[in-house]
Amino acid sequence: MYAENPYNITWTLLGEVTNINLYYSANGGVSGSWVKINTGANDRWDATDQPYAWQIPDVITDNFKIMIEDADN
Repeated sequence: MYAENPYNITWTLLGEVTNINLYYSANGGVSGSWVKINTGANDRWDATDQPYAWQIPDVITDNFKIMIEDADN
């Protein structure tokens, strides 16, 4: 992975998930470190529209984590 390059995020849907939010953390997910990365209608992403092409931020770390959550629950 290189800064400013796209990285395709994919996921497996479990249950009735319609919209999701995607977040990243550059420090392994320490409390308060999550940054929302998705944009879409009503600031949510259609859960069936994948992959999400994430533009990797220009951050030096070896501890990136991605979190995906159900935006409707």
